[in-house]
Amino acid sequence: MQVYKYFPVANDRMGMIWTLSSIEGVCIIEFGPAGTTHYGIEVVGSLNGDNNAKIYSTHMDQSDVTFGKYDRLEKSIVEVDENIEPKYIFVMASSVSSVIGAYVKSICRYLKDRVNSKLIPITTAGFKDDYNVGVENALELIINNIVKARE
Repeated sequence: MQVYKYFPVANDRMGMIWTLSSIEGVCIIEFGPAGTTHYGIEVVGSLNGDNNAKIYSTHMDQSDVTFGKYDRLEKSIVEVDENIEPKYIFVMASSVSSVIGAYVKSICRYLKDRVNSKLIPITTAGFKDDYNVGVENALELIINNIVKARE
């Protein structure tokens, strides 16, 4: 076993959550285990990140993983839209649901006419890049989906 002196560099998923959590009035729904989302929120707090957004987890069980079910995610999106009424909901797959091939873009497309919030899919799962790329990707999502005037 090798001993490490420092924590590993945060991945792109964490960079996305860190950046988006600073936006007041938006919600982030992560399709994954509750523990993964809890860890993400803890890390954002330890990075002195603003915690203005509401971050939710769908939780997952064996049938979600085995059969690729999206019922929990769909119900979570509709519930957050009805109860919280955010203007924007960012929907992301956790590392676990990405492994089974969760395609959040299709879920957002399927639900867009059933909810009042604008659904914005996040397609990064934290496998490829460090947090800097996640911050860049989040800023690009914000520019393309939230910012009104562009120059």
